[in-house]
Amino acid sequence: MTIRHWVAIAFAVVFAASAAVAQPKTIKDPAEYNAYIAALNTADPAQKAAAMESFAVAYPNSVVKEDALEQAMAGFQQANDQAAVEKTARRILQIDKSHVRALAILTFIDRAKAAQGDKPALAEMQAFAQQGLPALKEWHKPDGTSDADFARARGQTESIFDGALGFAALQAKDYATARGALAKSVTIDPGNLQDVYQLGIAELEMSPPDATGFWHIARAGGLAKAQRNAAAAQSILAYGSAKYRNYHGGDDGWDQIVAQAATQSAPPANFAKSIKSAPSPAEIAVNAVRDNDPATLSFSDWEYVLGFRDASPANQAAADKVWQTIQAHQKNGVKLKISVKVVSATKDSIDAAITDENQQANKADVTIAMASPMAAPPKPGAAIDITGVITDYTPRPFKFAMKEGLYSPGAAQQPPRAPNDAQGYYDRGFDYYKKGLHDQAIGDYTQAIALKPDYAEAYFNRGIAYQSKGLTDQALADYAKAIAHRSDDADAYSARGGAYELKRQRDNAVADYRAALKIDPTNHDAKQGLKRLSAAP
Repeated sequence: MTIRHWVAIAFAVVFAASAAVAQPKTIKDPAEYNAYIAALNTADPAQKAAAMESFAVAYPNSVVKEDALEQAMAGFQQANDQAAVEKTARRILQIDKSHVRALAILTFIDRAKAAQGDKPALAEMQAFAQQGLPALKEWHKPDGTSDADFARARGQTESIFDGALGFAALQAKDYATARGALAKSVTIDPGNLQDVYQLGIAELEMSPPDATGFWHIARAGGLAKAQRNAAAAQSILAYGSAKYRNYHGGDDGWDQIVAQAATQSAPPANFAKSIKSAPSPAEIAVNAVRDNDPATLSFSDWEYVLGFRDASPANQAAADKVWQTIQAHQKNGVKLKISVKVVSATKDSIDAAITDENQQANKADVTIAMASPMAAPPKPGAAIDITGVITDYTPRPFKFAMKEGLYSPGAAQQPPRAPNDAQGYYDRGFDYYKKGLHDQAIGDYTQAIALKPDYAEAYFNRGIAYQSKGLTDQALADYAKAIAHRSDDADAYSARGGAYELKRQRDNAVADYRAALKIDPTNHDAKQGLKRLSAAP
């Protein structure tokens, strides 16, 4: 909106009560009286404004000098002379620094300038608004003005000051203060596009975000559409959609919020509570153990869960289950055998990387105390198989402690069992996955698919590996291919339902879980998925 439009709105709000607010004044000098009446009765706005200015100069001590300047300000506004409006408002403040109407006009003008990056105007706007609010408390209803008219003028003037203070706080990234001030303005004027939009920004940029901001952003987009400002609506709603996706974990529900906000002036009760946030990394760790047998998780998954051990009591319980699973694998003197990449080694110990992520980063996540000194320690970068007993771990930064270590050249250095054997690549891919080597697993599953394009099991397992790396879209594509090649695979439907659930696509998730149960009524993962989504089988 242009500065001229802002001034027009501001003046329409605050000048309506100006004539009545003034107390009765008597002009004793006939010449002064005649000059004032002549100026007052001038029809042309610009000429009237000039006449009132001339009167104020000719009679600087007149009891109606302030009234004359107010009339001049009104005439200049009607003549669209913004510079003269601003100049006159400043003259009025020299007479009365608490003049509500002049403060409101200048606040509006400065806010428009500040929105264009004028920092001095921003500071002055804030000062004027801070003066205006206490002055507004002393602005009493004059005789002859209805309660409704004065309440409307007073409320909308307060909205000018509150909106400006909220904008100033927003520029200072004081989001809590901005939210409070802008909320007051929007309560008074729910149709104020600028303040509704900036209130939404303040709420969503807070830490943690106030989810009510999604409704205000959607409302602002609707107001922009109603004003036929398609470009503004697109920009506003794109911002809201991106913020919503990041907060919620998917797009589901956003279109409904936009539609709802277009027809309502205020958010529904408990709106913020109705927007579920995406699970935090610590919550994902808890859910991994809740929804899966820890024994079926990879080493990478185990590390992830154990790494969040101290985040909450629920994380402690999840970590304990994983640790118990690891210890169960080592009962009766049984040692674990894992494939690792050597980061560094001495004759007595090896620092190595187990998971694919740590191998790529060359970051050790296990220290192995060898059973006996090594005559020729493995070189950094070597892929080896380690056998030993995991005795402890530290969550942050994560590292296992293993003792009684023995090593041999790793399977990663060996070629597949048969050069053109899809089953050989598939089997080795499965071994890689169980060791947390997701990239190697994906590579071998891909080789298996190249040799056998209808290999449903390879598509399915590659999808699982992709999902373990957080690549949900790739996982969905592979699950779909697995189902296309073997439509009676309940596990594939259930896995795809889980991927859809991660992307917050509830309807697709429910459909796949139900398809899995139609094939296999005992499918545990599908039952649990429908239970989480509160959907009937």
